Amino acid sequence: MVYLGFSKGHDIAATLSRPIGASGWITSGEMIIACTYTPVIIGVSLIVLSLIFSTVLFMKWIN
Repeated sequence: MVYLGFSKGHDIAATLSRPIGASGWITSGEMIIACTYTPVIIGVSLIVLSLIFSTVLFMKWIN
């Protein structure tokens, strides 16, 4: 998810902001930022959540 946000954020924003049947359109900067950083935030959150979950399971396994 982190890689997807940084590498394809602009492409995702352009696809989502394209009106049906349009041959040209403008993608706002806010849409590009949202489509870039939302997958990054979700990806980092999942990594942190998995680390916390693994740590809790490891601590229970030790005890």
